[in-house]
Amino acid sequence: MTIVVSTAAATEPLTIAEALSYCRIDSINAPDESLVVVLIASARAAAEQELRRYLVTQTLDAYFDEFPRAKNERLNELVTRYEIILPPLQSVTSITYVDTDGASQTLATDQYTTDSKSQPARISPAYGVSWPSTRTQNNAVIVRFVGGYGAASAVPQCIKNWMLLRIKTLYDNREQIVVGTNGLVQIPPAFVDSLLDPERVSSRICG
Repeated sequence: MTIVVSTAAATEPLTIAEALSYCRIDSINAPDESLVVVLIASARAAAEQELRRYLVTQTLDAYFDEFPRAKNERLNELVTRYEIILPPLQSVTSITYVDTDGASQTLATDQYTTDSKSQPARISPAYGVSWPSTRTQNNAVIVRFVGGYGAASAVPQCIKNWMLLRIKTLYDNREQIVVGTNGLVQIPPAFVDSLLDPERVSSRICG
């Protein structure tokens, strides 16, 4: 699975003012403000990678080479009632696919069900329905979905705290190796990652 942003989030989870306040920057010049903007985006991307979920509302496209197939070990055959696994989402916008004749089709919404409460989210064929056959080609199936908690205000504070700590650390230490009184010290790769645990998605999501 490959996930590509179709419509990016309109805002970051943190404002520049919030980051500047946390970094204790009272007076800022243009170069430093630009740096803080970059650090906010970097911290948000790192949080999304750690959590395996998106933070602020955005539209994404997930690409698959085919609809999922699961092997029935007892019968040693393939069965088609199987789930599409995605990061936590708000809703599914559409599912399109290339049929065996090479034509693009949109799967009717009554042909599948979406479980947005589970983490990760699950999309399954409706009762009595099987996934359609697709042409054998790359990215034959595209699931467009809306991800994120909602607006920036809906992002849990524990995630924002993690981002602020990461931003402050990176703002104060512009290099990976810091020269101190005890010689060279390497910045640890993890930044109080336990803050993210309440919102972490621990499951089989790729991409």
